[in-house]
Formats: sequence, structure tokens, C-alpha cells
Amino acid sequence: MDGKQTLTRNAWIMAGFRALSKAGPGALKAEPLARALKVSKGSFYWHFKNVDDLKQAMIAHWCEVATDAIIAEITRSQQKPHAALSHLLALSVTPPDAPFGGPETEAAIRDWGRYEDFVARAVRQVDRQRVDFVSQLMQQYGLPEHAAEQKARQLYAGLIGLEALSLSGFDNVAGDLQALLASLLAPFSRG
Repeated sequence: MDGKQTLTRNAWIMAGFRALSKAGPGALKAEPLARALKVSKGSFYWHFKNVDDLKQAMIAHWCEVATDAIIAEITRSQQKPHAALSHLLALSVTPPDAPFGGPETEAAIRDWGRYEDFVARAVRQVDRQRVDFVSQLMQQYGLPEHAAEQKARQLYAGLIGLEALSLSGFDNVAGDLQALLASLLAPFSRG
């Protein structure tokens, strides 16, 4: 890209995720991002008031794409609860595309939450939203409310842990999660 090319807001958000995934929250600065994109900082300030504005946009994008859109897709599919849970797990283990930081993105966002309160709040909100949705699906499957909440937390913890292990070379996250789901639902299976 030449220095005169104007980038979209989304291009800057993608660059932010790549920088975050590679080097942590300290890498979220206008000048290094502009250098990585081979453009001037002016393009950055065309789309964002400041770096905090970029950070807010990144978190809003993550909440939308990694949670809201997935929940909406599962809800629209009108699948039976077990199929919906399996579909949800399949979507959940699909890592972000490389332009959005790749498989390290979710872990990088969680780590970022240790340093910035607004990120920590967003992570807590997303975690709650995800667990609540899984709990609802489990209740539709037939689990009592308390058991559904507990099993949803266990499945979600399994997802987070298996994603972390995948960064160390464990590569069967999808299969392991499906096995975990089966073991969590086994006591409640019908027939």
C-alpha cells in the first residue's frame, strides 16, 4: 500500500487485533499500526479520535462477531438443543481469520482485560452472555436450571482451557469439546 491510500475503519481494527495478538496491548498505538499498514497516521485519525477510540471499536467488534453474531446464527437455525449445542461448539472453535489476529486473539483479549477495566468489563459481559446462552440450550435439552448453569460453566471453561492448550500444540479442540459436551449431557440423555 502506498502512503496515500486510505484504509477503512475495519482495516485499522484488523491491524489492532493482529498487533494485540502478536505483542499485547502495548502494541496498540497509532504510529506502529500505521507503519505496519504502510500508511501515514493521518489515515488512522480519519477513522478514530484517538487510540482509545480504536480500542473501544476493537472490543465492540469482538463482542459482535465472537458472541452476538454466533448466538444469532444458532437462534436463527432453530435446531434441536443437542444439534444447536454441537453447532455452537463448532462455531466457537473456529479461530478468527489471520487478518483479525488468528487463534491467539481470544487469549490476547482476555489478557488485555488484566490491564484495562473496560476490556475486563467486556470480557465479563461476554462470558456471562455465552454461559447464559449455553445454559438456555441445556435447559431446552431437559436439564434443570441449576444443573444447566453448572454444566454451561463447565463446558465454557473447557472451551477456554482447550483453546489455551491449542496454542501449545494440542490440536483436537473440536473433538475434545464434543466429547466434553457428551459427557456433561450423558446423565440427562433421553433413551
